[in-house]
Amino acid sequence: MKIILRSAAIAALVVLASCGKDDNGGSAGEMDEQAELLEQTPLEANTVADNVVIQGATKEEGTPPTPNDAITMDISNTGKSAFQDVGFVVNVSSNASLAGAYLRFKDVDGAFADTYYNIDLSDNLSKKKPLLQSRLGKPNRTLQSKTDDAQFQIGFNSTIKPGKFCYEICVYDANGNISNPQEVCVTVESWGGNTAVVGEWKMETWVDNNYPEDLYEAGVEKCDTDEKSISCVEGSLTVTFMREFCQEFEYQNIIINADGTYSENESSTSTSKPLSITEPEEMTLENIGLLCNENAYERSDLYVHEGSGKWSYLAEENKIVFVQFMAKETFEYNGEVEIYPIEEPYLWYGSGNANGELKLIDGKLVLSSFEETTSTFIK
Repeated sequence: MKIILRSAAIAALVVLASCGKDDNGGSAGEMDEQAELLEQTPLEANTVADNVVIQGATKEEGTPPTPNDAITMDISNTGKSAFQDVGFVVNVSSNASLAGAYLRFKDVDGAFADTYYNIDLSDNLSKKKPLLQSRLGKPNRTLQSKTDDAQFQIGFNSTIKPGKFCYEICVYDANGNISNPQEVCVTVESWGGNTAVVGEWKMETWVDNNYPEDLYEAGVEKCDTDEKSISCVEGSLTVTFMREFCQEFEYQNIIINADGTYSENESSTSTSKPLSITEPEEMTLENIGLLCNENAYERSDLYVHEGSGKWSYLAEENKIVFVQFMAKETFEYNGEVEIYPIEEPYLWYGSGNANGELKLIDGKLVLSSFEETTSTFIK
């Protein structure tokens, strides 16, 4: 049995269709179509350029320096979705150690903005304000200055609404070498957009795909035994013992609202206690606490997550993205409580990484996260 104390896990993809009426009597299908139409609106390049926030960037008039194509640039892992009041991320890699990037906005008809941005990658990273981060899925690499792999953030103010625009980007190294530019076109997504997933969903089951026999039902504690070794007396003694490990996913709820907002909460517990000593033979359960760190062999843990934000439906990908704006995580270890408030926007379940998928199958939401775990949710 694999021991798991899970951080919040839900993630983001939904396959669906919608007919029927919403609570206000409008056609759900018409509402979905209206959201998609908004996203087709062409956004003027100068409007976008004047209403972005790029940490570590200098806004320059005219055109970027001429590239010499002496270094390479790969942007194939860059997403094509952006989110209102938040923005988007750009992922680049190169065969050179990167110092910066030049970025110039253009509209979908090819007209460039009158300005461009010179982005100092080390400065962009040093301020550490997470306009967008992916909390689940393949972790984004931590960026260092002069790296050959980089991810930087483009923030939006409230002026930028749903629609489409493009940008042209190239990267440079400390020696003045500049890659050839490449173009990326982006859709600023509407909030909401697919009424088929609106409702309150409650976790039914959870399973680690590597241990399919360990199926957990929400609200049902499950226990197993295993053997564990710990180091005691400052490393001079190793104690091996049989223990009982219990875990319960008490609840996990996702509320998806028609207005483009969502909230979710979950709670899970785990306990571990020794049953018998395997070795050394002279060790007893009574004196193990005197020689070893008590938390290493007997513990009771609680994890609680509460989050809220906005969601968007990516029609071309059949995907739901959650952007979390506020959250609180509470960890309790043997009675010691740690609380972590989160007040920056996070791409909680999102695009650009293999975060997982949430599909509507036979009336249930089926979540596959990290390609390792599967959860089911019912209304």
